[in-house]
Amino acid sequence: MKFSFLTYFLFVFVVSPVSAITLIEVSPVHFGSVSGQLGLSCAMSQYGVISGACDASDGEISVGQITVTDLPRKGTVEVILKGSTNSALTFTPLAELTGAKGGTIYLYENQPVSAEVKGNGAEFSLTVYGSFSLVSDITLSGPYTVDYSIEINPQ
Repeated sequence: MKFSFLTYFLFVFVVSPVSAITLIEVSPVHFGSVSGQLGLSCAMSQYGVISGACDASDGEISVGQITVTDLPRKGTVEVILKGSTNSALTFTPLAELTGAKGGTIYLYENQPVSAEVKGNGAEFSLTVYGSFSLVSDITLSGPYTVDYSIEINPQ
């Protein structure tokens, strides 16, 4: 028996005293399907390659893509990535941030990083992936979801 798992971007918290930074979900993180037993886990690379208990041939699999716009010009922002746990799943996100001055920045759960905005206020792109595990047995009842959040604070 297979169950569909969709892990997606649901909550964004942005603190900005000057202007609103905008986050746009281009595509959600989607792990495909897996059998529904407690303790099973699945991981996704930054390229969308699946390992573990997920069905790697599932056509729904995708990394999450987030575009961050309306950044301050020549400023620095703090970026924090957070996963979560619900009654069925635990999601531990990882992400790559591109478009910052100095190149790609790797984000790990609950570890704030500083990203320097290019002088023209260019946008950032985030590729979200990571791993999840089942914290309880599940039943066939549709897609299961778990949240993650991205917090961006001007400095």
